[in-house]
Amino acid sequence: MSDDPVFPLDRDRIARKLWGDDALDAEEHFYATSSDEEIAILRECVRELQGGVTALGIQQVQLELTRGRRFNEFEGEEIVRDLLAHRSLWTSALMDWLGDPSGLIKLRDLSRNRWNVDTLNVLARDEGCARELVEASTEWKAESVVVYGAGRTTRAIGCSSTPARVLAWWWD
Repeated sequence: MSDDPVFPLDRDRIARKLWGDDALDAEEHFYATSSDEEIAILRECVRELQGGVTALGIQQVQLELTRGRRFNEFEGEEIVRDLLAHRSLWTSALMDWLGDPSGLIKLRDLSRNRWNVDTLNVLARDEGCARELVEASTEWKAESVVVYGAGRTTRAIGCSSTPARVLAWWWD
């Protein structure tokens, strides 16, 4: 069951949650010594899965999808860490693949647990916040970053007027 990509089981994290750091060996890994420990780990995992989707907000789900992505120069873990460090500058963020007019190319790879995206889209609070985000992203090694103007932002997000700005980072 733990090898199934649809059923991720981070045994080390769950063991730490249940029993603290003493449950882990020197390399910070958990090895069950009884069937009771195995059952406790599985029960906690089921509890997390049952509450996970409802406990996580949609934005958190998007960030987790981004965090788990890694390809070419794109390092999801680093990018999400930087985004959260600058959380006051933006209202929402998501990864997508803008080269797909139907938006359905991701369906092809979901069964292989692959999130096929290449563009990070962020809604900055205003133009000043957008500039700060561009500065904060210099280490991300994106092929390009585009800051939408006022007109393009309002058309993209479907509103008549907003100080917000859309930013799009793209990785090849």
